[in-house]
Amino acid sequence: MFYTAKMSLRLRLSASFVLIFVCHSSLAAEPLWQDQPLRDYIAWLTSQDIAIIYSSDLVRPEYKVTTEPVNPNSVAALREALQPYRLSLAQGPGDSLLIVRQQTASGHIDLTVMEAGTTFGIADVRVFVGGKLLGVTDGNGKLAISDQEPGTLELLVAASGYIDIAPNIIELTTGQTLPVRIDLQPLQQALPEIVVTSSLYSLRYDLAGSHTFLDRDLTTKLPDVGDDAVRSIDRLPGVANGGVSTR
Repeated sequence: MFYTAKMSLRLRLSASFVLIFVCHSSLAAEPLWQDQPLRDYIAWLTSQDIAIIYSSDLVRPEYKVTTEPVNPNSVAALREALQPYRLSLAQGPGDSLLIVRQQTASGHIDLTVMEAGTTFGIADVRVFVGGKLLGVTDGNGKLAISDQEPGTLELLVAASGYIDIAPNIIELTTGQTLPVRIDLQPLQQALPEIVVTSSLYSLRYDLAGSHTFLDRDLTTKLPDVGDDAVRSIDRLPGVANGGVSTR
């Protein structure tokens, strides 16, 4: 503030009072909290003589104040800041306040994983909800998933020998038991190659015992036979014709 010689003492005192009042008002202005860390806002409320107890597992470092509180130095403003993260306040020891998770009725999922086009349930299918492994299916391809917070959930299944699929997005409401069926396509297994080659085998057949062959030329040379074929056979060992002749 600049003063001139023509300014009266009363005017100078008034100007100084205005300056001091403006400076005091600017120092007393409350900070703006929108987009600021929620933990910082809670620490500021604690400095304003509001005893607050919370766990770092509930109030995470990335949580921020989403909207500017109308009356930041109040319990109601704190409740509003906690609401987007499903947190609320409970009475703690003495006059303190506890930050707790909101009590909501959980939902359940009855999952069945089948082989596509069949009634065959797939066992040992890995099941993920929100990226977290919750278990594997039983021998019938079933898994009961309990105590899930209501809302939009990402359900993913994976099994050896089956084609991977995209996650299933499901909506789970409060207290609901939601049946979900997922069909998986088996991987196409390549058949092993079979090579067939041919081989040449020589088969020999030997008749058992001794054999006597009598051809035409030999029979014509035998005496007392001539052209009689039956009489020629009679000459063979062990053969009798009973006196029969072709003549």
